[in-house]
Amino acid sequence: YGATAAGAALRGASLAFFNGAFSPPTLAHAHIASSVAAMASVDVLWLDAEPATQHKQRFMDETFDARVAMCERMVRSLDLRACAGVGTLRRDLGALGHGEELFDALRALVGPEGHLFWVLGADVVEGMRYWPEKARRFLRPRRTCDGIIVFVRAGWTEISVRALLADVLGVGAP
Repeated sequence: YGATAAGAALRGASLAFFNGAFSPPTLAHAHIASSVAAMASVDVLWLDAEPATQHKQRFMDETFDARVAMCERMVRSLDLRACAGVGTLRRDLGALGHGEELFDALRALVGPEGHLFWVLGADVVEGMRYWPEKARRFLRPRRTCDGIIVFVRAGWTEISVRALLADVLGVGAP
């Protein structure tokens, strides 16, 4: 991973990985992308469209290239090209793109001196209740993700998200 020019450019960077269906990219996605790109702790934002899954396979396959193109257009329209990009790592990794190998690949890009953050909405945090062991493997500082950046949605509060994360991750309330 680190041998490419893009890999070399990410070495030592603070990378925020924002994956989602982006079907289509919405104003909420644009708000999240702009907010994350403006964070002092983030050097680079990477948007990665979700590949096919067993639940949405046909739909996701038929629209993948269009969703990637729409994400690229969103990055351009927000004038984030200097600090954000769109990738297809989850699709490129195939089945491994749904496991901790995804974060291993991203960690290899930023290196041990870089930082890796996972950007998600409160709905994803809620879903972690069904895969807490996997969530814990995804969130291991200096090995997989150093941290998460959670965006609160309607029906959620910062307190409720923190409580859910504490439960999922098996730690005291942050």
